Amino acid sequence: MIIKGGRVLDPVSKRDEVIDIKIEGEKIVKIAKDIEASSDNEEIIDARGKVVVPGLIDVHVHFRD
Repeated sequence: MIIKGGRVLDPVSKRDEVIDIKIEGEKIVKIAKDIEASSDNEEIIDARGKVVVPGLIDVHVHFRD
């Protein structure tokens, strides 16, 4: 799977840029600009205009609702 063109925010690596992410199985194997699919049936997710973040948690939750 390739997530293309999303704004990647990662506080650990201090990354904040529009870039692609390649995932194989459950692991991120590559983060780079303009990653090409390795086969015709590889899933491509268009993330243009979206934010891609690891483990984002909504800290403003109302558990009583």
